Amino acid sequence: MDLFRLPLPFVSVALMALLAARLARAEGLERVAQRLFIALAALCMVRAVLVGLRFGYGLEEVIPIQRLLPLTLGPLAYLGFRRVTDPGFAVGPGLVRHGGLVLLLQAFCLSMPQGIRWVDLMMLASLGGYGAALGRLYRRGPDGWPGLGFSAAEPIRLALRLMLLLFLGEGTLDSVIALDFLWAEGRHVPALISVGNLLLIAALGWMLLRRPAPITPPAPTTPPETAADSAQLLAELDRLLADPALYGDPDLTLARLAKRLHVPARRVSEAVNRQHGMNVSHYVNRARLIVAADLLRSSDLAIAEVMTQCGFRSKSNFNRECHRVFGCAPSDVRAEG
Repeated sequence: MDLFRLPLPFVSVALMALLAARLARAEGLERVAQRLFIALAALCMVRAVLVGLRFGYGLEEVIPIQRLLPLTLGPLAYLGFRRVTDPGFAVGPGLVRHGGLVLLLQAFCLSMPQGIRWVDLMMLASLGGYGAALGRLYRRGPDGWPGLGFSAAEPIRLALRLMLLLFLGEGTLDSVIALDFLWAEGRHVPALISVGNLLLIAALGWMLLRRPAPITPPAPTTPPETAADSAQLLAELDRLLADPALYGDPDLTLARLAKRLHVPARRVSEAVNRQHGMNVSHYVNRARLIVAADLLRSSDLAIAEVMTQCGFRSKSNFNRECHRVFGCAPSDVRAEG
């Protein structure tokens, strides 16, 4: 088979579907966000089939649907991540606004004789706008997601990073393809599709394999507290985190901690960052792991039971945080005891 007729779009868009499907199964995910990510996964799988049929097998009849369907990608991704990072966000009005605009644009392109020519520009505008919105969510980090459980913060952060990479890759590839249609009547599109998707697949693999760097929370915008104020707040926070009912709760959030401390969530975040140079998610998980290490060294409890007692839902998150704090796996911590 000719290399450039190999339907690589099946692979790259299927990776996006896999990401959305994994998000839909993420720990602690509430039902509305789960449904949005399931819809996103279904959209990506349908799109993978259509793109592969068009560019891999020359089935031109799918072109209108294949070109218009991606306009739904940005709204679904944004609404899903917005709901995850802010459980109080009302999705219904968002669906009306964002979904209504998409339907209007799709109807315009289908009803006007030259409307389909505007799709590329609309798609780039959509990827750019929703990519910027997702970027703002990402920059806020776990300390800016007070309603999200600490155990889910890092997986959601990784998923956001991957989605941003996919948006960037999609936007770049679509731009190059649009220029080729304009200047070369699309003669190089099969090659561009193949090469672009190979690069995107490689970038996704690299990002999945690399270990994420710690988040540096944003600089305080309120007048700084004294060191004594921060130390007193952190002493109270440590007292709370010594309670098994709190550190053992996988749904523990920054908002709940701040409420127990009777201070704004941002004040807790700034105190932890000022005194320890880390975000609250890492601080809470470090406290959990200190307890977990004691249990691993001094008891015969199974590692999975220790993980559950200390507030971690998934083995992958427990192992990842253990490597971050202790530089080794939980089994190695037990062996040291």
